[in-house]
Amino acid sequence: MNAIRKTLQFAAALCFGLIAAVASAVPVAVGQWYEFGFTGTGGDPLITGAGTVPGLLSIQVGDPPWAFTCAATCELTVTDGFQAIDQFQLFDFGASLGDTSAPSGDPAHNCGNDELACLADPQMSHGVFILAAGDHSITGTHLIGRPGAAFFIVSAVPEPGALVLIGVGLLAMIGMRRRS
Repeated sequence: MNAIRKTLQFAAALCFGLIAAVASAVPVAVGQWYEFGFTGTGGDPLITGAGTVPGLLSIQVGDPPWAFTCAATCELTVTDGFQAIDQFQLFDFGASLGDTSAPSGDPAHNCGNDELACLADPQMSHGVFILAAGDHSITGTHLIGRPGAAFFIVSAVPEPGALVLIGVGLLAMIGMRRRS
């Protein structure tokens, strides 16, 4: 049974990757939360979030692929919304980025449509995927759960040099405050 499921998931991922190569991509902005949907109980593609309850910070996104360019290293953060029962696999140009974490599976547990609360909730499925600088085309598969909605954001990762400068600045401010 598990081998059949894995084979079907692989076939679905391959088809989605091929479709993504010829479909027109939906551009997404770095730093903006987006809501997407899914209609089945597992093995179905991620789709537009139209018709679902919007998130507090997100806007609905069209059908994948979702395209963007990272000037430097980026993070793709994905979190399930509402019930703690869904899990996803993400792809970049058809290559697997990996799966989000396993949800608790408790349909009574609900984080609602608050993206940040859902991301912080250990019962919800979520994942952070590091992406190199360059172009990206994201698609995905709903692995388990029920029809619903989830959220994602692409964030720029600060360069290590910038983090060092921020740290030095904070230490200097603390030092000046202690002297006065």
